Amino acid sequence: MRKIIVMLLGLTLLALGISFIIQSNFGADPVTVMFTGVANLLNVTIGRASQIIMVCLIVIVYFVDKSKLGFATVSHAVLVGFLMDFFMTFSLPQGIISNVLGVTIMSAGLAMYITAELGAGALDCVTMILVNKSKLEFKYVRIGLDVVFVAIGLVLDATIGYGSMIAVVITGPLIQMFLKQFNTIKKLRTA
Repeated sequence: MRKIIVMLLGLTLLALGISFIIQSNFGADPVTVMFTGVANLLNVTIGRASQIIMVCLIVIVYFVDKSKLGFATVSHAVLVGFLMDFFMTFSLPQGIISNVLGVTIMSAGLAMYITAELGAGALDCVTMILVNKSKLEFKYVRIGLDVVFVAIGLVLDATIGYGSMIAVVITGPLIQMFLKQFNTIKKLRTA
């Protein structure tokens, strides 16, 4: 039960962080830039675009390395999109501080639900597969993927801002830092 609570809290923080980033009007994080491009293309909400992309990626990951999939994978695909759209109904602060706060909250949420060990979101599965195959550190793989996500978003007519570029550089290292912190806490609780 504790793992499910940690996962749900992590997914909620993830969606809240993304909402802060979007409403900061300083530029969305790279993944959300891609979601925005797909949302523009399909004329759906960003949350719905997130769900569509995640379900497609779950199918791909299933055929590449299904060991990464779990309860959190499906929960992420469904819940985060709904939660993003829900949090977007609130008026959140704008500017660089809100953007950096959003990236930090989002990164903590990602690390938290991954630490629950109930599976990872589809994009996080792709990241972990690439880390295992390339032997590169998580942060470097994530920075590379973030560049690809921004490029896809730009091709699909999404806009980027300074916050998008900041997020490309700090999201991977923040997630890696939070993963280490949460894993340390988890080890202390089981010791």
